[in-house]
Amino acid sequence: MRGPGRKLRRGILVVALLLLCSVVALADRTVPVELQVRLMAKVAAYDRNMPKRVRGGAHLVVIHRNGDVEGSRLARRMRTALAKESKFADSKPTVELYSYEGAASMAEMIGKRKVAIAYFAGSFDGDAKEIRRALEGMSVLTVSSNLDAVKGGIVLGIGLSSGRPKLYLNLPQARKQKVQLAPRLIKLMEVYR
Repeated sequence: MRGPGRKLRRGILVVALLLLCSVVALADRTVPVELQVRLMAKVAAYDRNMPKRVRGGAHLVVIHRNGDVEGSRLARRMRTALAKESKFADSKPTVELYSYEGAASMAEMIGKRKVAIAYFAGSFDGDAKEIRRALEGMSVLTVSSNLDAVKGGIVLGIGLSSGRPKLYLNLPQARKQKVQLAPRLIKLMEVYR
């Protein structure tokens, strides 16, 4: 009887270790929030249209879904980190949370509030195409750490490549949203065309 019980305990231990390693690996795939903020600020400084967007103040919005616990947690952390920035594109930032209920209402809010940067916290890859269409022609820098959402239509992605922070750019959407980055910065990014 000792043999089968011991094998069962070992099996449970192996499964628990695999799950723990998976959780650690998933956690390591995200750039820390404070570093994401610094990278966003750097990119904003290289956006030729950012001075027009922040005239009168840099208004930033962190967009999340109410049902997405992890995304909402990221949104609160991002809001706090962005609010700590003393200057964002040479302007004092104001930051607010926005609960996503659809691309059309979000685009209306971005236009009315003259949002300079919209950060998407959580998984928006399923909505990226709808968001892309809703924001065409608007002057706003959209950012996400979800690289599938960047491929689908979010302008800027902040991710990891071989354990190092990397910037990703959806160039066609950047043009449609009047984000005009300096070519020397684009050379450092992975560009989706």
